[in-house]
Amino acid sequence: MTVITAVQVIGLFAATAAAAVLALRDYGRIWTESRRKAESDRIGLLEAIMDLAAEAPGTGADGRLRQALEFFRRYQLDLQIGFYTKRANQLTASDTRTVWMAAALAGIAAVTGTLGALGQSFAVIAAFLGIAVPILLSATRSWRTMSQNIEKAGSYAAARDALESIRQDLRKAQASADQGDVEAVRGYIARVHQIMRVENGAWRGAGELPELQRLASVPRVPIQTVDAASPREAMR
Repeated sequence: MTVITAVQVIGLFAATAAAAVLALRDYGRIWTESRRKAESDRIGLLEAIMDLAAEAPGTGADGRLRQALEFFRRYQLDLQIGFYTKRANQLTASDTRTVWMAAALAGIAAVTGTLGALGQSFAVIAAFLGIAVPILLSATRSWRTMSQNIEKAGSYAAARDALESIRQDLRKAQASADQGDVEAVRGYIARVHQIMRVENGAWRGAGELPELQRLASVPRVPIQTVDAASPREAMR
């Protein structure tokens, strides 16, 4: 009985200490703020590049404005779509593992009570599992609720779909850039950045995000009359 009591005391102490550390650090908030700052800095960099290109936009595929748009397409639009896709898949897989872990722990908890009838050795094991399994099960469920991985995965997927919808207008933005239409290109870039800001600032749970869907459907970049033979193709 001394061993059983000691095991239970140690388990309770460890659980209490872990809960206190997690509550004090608030790792979710720390990560969110760090990511928000990183993406804000990248948006600022891309907008600064656009400001430089707007000073002398030029025309054609070799114009400064078109080159700025291509830089934006490669290192912002396509990169962000890839990030959203990867993270949505990762978080969905993580949530699935958490659900299976909780189910396994619940199953173990259901049979723990029967082990004590098998002998003294099994009674010690049953005592350990009797305190450890409920703690782990509670922690697993709390982690799933706190991390909100499935909600974040839905947010990333909705943002990705919104950006892919905007990407369909890339040819029109390129045509505008070839004609030196700074405002049309700025408008296209602003649509992408607004999607990122909405997703990063206030994601709203799994499934469609109304604000992201609305932003993805705002008026398109005006179609410009251009030479049909464009020397470069940026779509990939």
